Amino acid sequence: MNSPEWRRIADDIAAKIENGTYPPGTRLTRPQMQADYAVGAKTIQTAMIVLQDRGMVEPQHGVGYLVVGPATRPVSPAAPQ
Repeated sequence: MNSPEWRRIADDIAAKIENGTYPPGTRLTRPQMQADYAVGAKTIQTAMIVLQDRGMVEPQHGVGYLVVGPATRPVSPAAPQ
């Protein structure tokens, strides 16, 4: 069974944070991520909630998300509510 799209995107962005492609302080905007992954806003929002739960990004009002660093919390297999 294939992973949901939001999971694939969250894992891809997490890998980029872990390998330094997106170092702490990088701003990730929703429009740019939508274009990069060719998905809608809801899919990006769900992926970013997963990354917030891992402690990797923080929302920035009117900007998107700010990378704060590698995961500080374990990965949850369940979809965010």
